[in-house]
Amino acid sequence: MNESLIIKIPNDRESYVQSIIFLVILTFIVLFAVFSQWKGTVLDYIFVLIFGLTVFIILEEKIGQFLKIDSVEISENFMLTKKNNIVKNSVESYNIGLKVSIGTDGLLERSFYDISNDNFRLICKYKEKDIGQEKSDLLLNKISEITGCIPELLSNSTHGHVIPLCCQNDTAKAYEGKMWAEVKKSSFS
Repeated sequence: MNESLIIKIPNDRESYVQSIIFLVILTFIVLFAVFSQWKGTVLDYIFVLIFGLTVFIILEEKIGQFLKIDSVEISENFMLTKKNNIVKNSVESYNIGLKVSIGTDGLLERSFYDISNDNFRLICKYKEKDIGQEKSDLLLNKISEITGCIPELLSNSTHGHVIPLCCQNDTAKAYEGKMWAEVKKSSFS
């Protein structure tokens, strides 16, 4: 019987919280500097709008998952996400989908989905810097073990599409995701 693998996301929660606090403080400093020189011109409004949207997107990405889950567990047939040891999401191994993309900070980001129905449900996402290279490799190897996919698939970009990891998943959405990922991959090449 295989043992479960439990990975904390993010690995160092204290540093992660400190980075969030730093971003919030930096945002207030920039906004204070802008409003102290406020003249009410169109450029002032455009700057505040663009800056505000950028900060909102970055903070939403960093805070959203932090508040929802604190660990991912991979067992023999399931991928589970937990918050305070309470299961928040669970997906069977043959329904795990993957999207590998570039995050807002330019780093590779892996997102895992439940593809059991037409509305793919996000299970978790992470960047290697949040959990460390060694734990990321352990997680990817365990996922490839339970789904039967090759580990290299987990490191290649899917060009914005969710693709199923298990060959047993034969839904139309799974085929469509695989097809679009291959089309985009060949066009980018």
